[in-house]
Amino acid sequence: MKTASKQFLCKPSDNTFNIQFLRYKIRDMDSGITLVDIQDDGAGDDKGVDEDSIPEDERLLRYQFGPDFLELKNIGTQLEFSVGDKEVKDLVMIEKHYFKDQLLKQYEFDFKF
Repeated sequence: MKTASKQFLCKPSDNTFNIQFLRYKIRDMDSGITLVDIQDDGAGDDKGVDEDSIPEDERLLRYQFGPDFLELKNIGTQLEFSVGDKEVKDLVMIEKHYFKDQLLKQYEFDFKF
């Protein structure tokens, strides 16, 4: 991908491995201050809801930082997730950061289960 997508590239029902994101945390490593800490409280686990009908904006994590954020030298992120009963082999998660459709940084995380 050369630019950020305008919509999700898959439907929730495509998640056949039942990968659930439980927590996402961003912190300033020098001061120890937590900037963002988003946790899944399980409130959206209603099995009677058609997941594909959930609006895309409810699937997003949005946060904004002030200009002081650009002064921070060491940022740490933490991602917690769970996997369902089905075995996942060689999971690769790709994280891309864009600014005005320009790729600033890309990370690839390989999970060898």
